[in-house]
Amino acid sequence: KQWYQRRVAITAGIRYAIGHFYPFDVCQTLASPTIVALQSNLSEIKPNTQLKRWLNFIFPYSIPLIEHCLRANDLDPNKKIDESSISKQLQAIHTSLEIAHKQFTSLPASLKNGYIIYKNIQGSSASSIMDEFHPIVYDQFSAKESKEFPSYNEAIDVFFYEQETQKIEMKSLQQEKNAMKKLDNIKTDHESRIKVLKDVQEDSANKAYLIEVNLDCVED
Repeated sequence: KQWYQRRVAITAGIRYAIGHFYPFDVCQTLASPTIVALQSNLSEIKPNTQLKRWLNFIFPYSIPLIEHCLRANDLDPNKKIDESSISKQLQAIHTSLEIAHKQFTSLPASLKNGYIIYKNIQGSSASSIMDEFHPIVYDQFSAKESKEFPSYNEAIDVFFYEQETQKIEMKSLQQEKNAMKKLDNIKTDHESRIKVLKDVQEDSANKAYLIEVNLDCVED
């Protein structure tokens, strides 16, 4: 909080602080993605980095939109990359980013509906729970359950309003799972103890039988 209150843009003498109006007149137009921008960031690729996360580090389009556009161009957004492998795909990646740029820059004007994406969950009173909200149903969510709203703002309102109820339900579900796990552990322990007792009982019965059939030898 204090960081935002004290931040000052020295070059323009502009203050970014709580209670101040954001200076929209100084906003710059977002430049289109270029292959040069990709090439200049190849050295920033760290081990086990996913393609979509590396691109999100360079461009402001968001991971969901980047993943959506990569999939549309038959690229694996979750692929682990390195400088050598990615150099061979720069043209295809650039094409995907051009699509992302076009959708990203046109979104404010085309923003109409909103969508809540759901994920399946077992053991809940509901078959699925809210997971994310987006202005469109991205390709990676096409197989998932989704609900359309008349506006993006309404989708956001519903998501955060119902999220509290969902958290309470999930907490209750987790407590129920923990109780069932504890019960299963007790049941397993009892079954193990019963098995040990049965083994001891059978062993004792066998010894008693052997003593009985060999009673003459025992007495001698």
